[in-house]
Amino acid sequence: MASTFKRTERKFVLTSEQAKKTIALLDEKMYRDTFDKGDGYYVYNIYYDNETNSVIRQSVQKPKYKEKLRVRSYEIPTDDDKVFVEIKKKIFGVVNKRRIFIPIKYVDDLLERAIIPPLTDPVEKQIANEILYFQKVYNSKPTLFLSYHRFAFAGKEDKTFRVTLDFEVTTRRDDLDLRKGNYGESLIGDKCIMEVKFVGMMPLWLVDFFKKNGILKKSISKYGTEYARYRKAQLEEE
Repeated sequence: MASTFKRTERKFVLTSEQAKKTIALLDEKMYRDTFDKGDGYYVYNIYYDNETNSVIRQSVQKPKYKEKLRVRSYEIPTDDDKVFVEIKKKIFGVVNKRRIFIPIKYVDDLLERAIIPPLTDPVEKQIANEILYFQKVYNSKPTLFLSYHRFAFAGKEDKTFRVTLDFEVTTRRDDLDLRKGNYGESLIGDKCIMEVKFVGMMPLWLVDFFKKNGILKKSISKYGTEYARYRKAQLEEE
């Protein structure tokens, strides 16, 4: 199963009170995501980078074009489960995601040994080759585990309109295998990172709500925030 996404994303950091009000509004105006059965769901990621951290260093400089590679699951996988291997590209503020869904046992073969798993769909094969090209350029390795508790909403009329709110953002730089479970350090405490994802324009009812509640756009990257903390700790040790 291959999938691609192309849309604009706006990010916000909410207090717990702002997040509570926002979820109440979104429950009126939007549908819950199919993964969300009422109390959100967890997202688990392994981000890939190299020894010089060039992927994230380039990303935090906010270039016109940037890309990241990650492995993602919506449950703690076992050896028999499938996961997403995904390249996320951002070009002039527009996000394009291309990913394949493969058994986790094939991930190391693909990303470390350039062996494409058995794929029948031509789009999947193309995305797999794009992932191999990323690896040829960056020679990346598992670098960061990052998880969060997500509440996700989809537009009632416009299915491309989505809002996600991520709580309990957790990171670690060891045991970099999704099968190892969900544990690590809290990244932003009890705050929430919200992303509004849309094609075209954001709905006016949401813009008005943001103005009324003092919710301001904020450029923030979970991986970038963790890397800044990681580098600060490194410099303090030197």
